[in-house]
Amino acid sequence: MRVSSLARHLDPKYFEAILIDQVNHHQFQPLFYQVASARIEPSSISFPFRKIFQHKDHVQIRLAKVQDVDSEKGL
Repeated sequence: MRVSSLARHLDPKYFEAILIDQVNHHQFQPLFYQVASARIEPSSISFPFRKIFQHKDHVQIRLAKVQDVDSEKGL
């Protein structure tokens, strides 16, 4: 399951999600070849995270690069 799919299906009563990524979009990679051969537009396979989660108050998006994960502190 992809992270964006997981975040969409989390029960907001129990979970809050913070998605951290350097880019603000998801690309549907199986169709890259059609974009490369000019059969479809790049915008047809690229979706902004903010649009995907616009109605999900329990999902926050941060445009950043993760530097470190401290599993002992849960951060």
